[in-house]
Amino acid sequence: MNCFSLYLTGVLVFGLLMISSPPPAVAQDAATPTVGVQDGRYSVGFATSWPSYGLSGTLHLSEALTAEAIAGFFGTVSNFGGRAWYRFNRNEAHDLYAYVGASIHRYSFLNDAENVLGLGGGAGVEVSMRKILDNDDFPPIFWTAEVGLAYADFDVFDGFSTMTFGSGLRYRFGGR
Repeated sequence: MNCFSLYLTGVLVFGLLMISSPPPAVAQDAATPTVGVQDGRYSVGFATSWPSYGLSGTLHLSEALTAEAIAGFFGTVSNFGGRAWYRFNRNEAHDLYAYVGASIHRYSFLNDAENVLGLGGGAGVEVSMRKILDNDDFPPIFWTAEVGLAYADFDVFDGFSTMTFGSGLRYRFGGR
């Protein structure tokens, strides 16, 4: 089994475990919703995961599941794709989540250009700035930070790292 097959198998197993396991029970009342359900179902903003950065949008499917679309058109390599988050630890001020995703990466410089499929997975934290600052008048802005592993088999571009670090800042809207 080659490295790519092993990696793909691991990502798929991880994703299936995250989707099939029931969300943990979270004690909450109507006055203190967890981060995943605060301030609406939709968010738009800016996200980065080296070597690209750009626009990001999320849709909260449930308290535990979030879908994300990414248009990383700035940076050395552009990417366009999607991810699924599973919130395995939900709280009023922050949620811990695991993610899996796939995207098309494009590298173009002078006469060299190529498009490849990228796969990835990792873990992160989403923080409610309103709750952290303890200011109910603060706009519904949420910050994420994450670390993960990614795979993309470039022939021309040699600067792709399998270890990724990312961050995002998003405005949430569309109240429930």
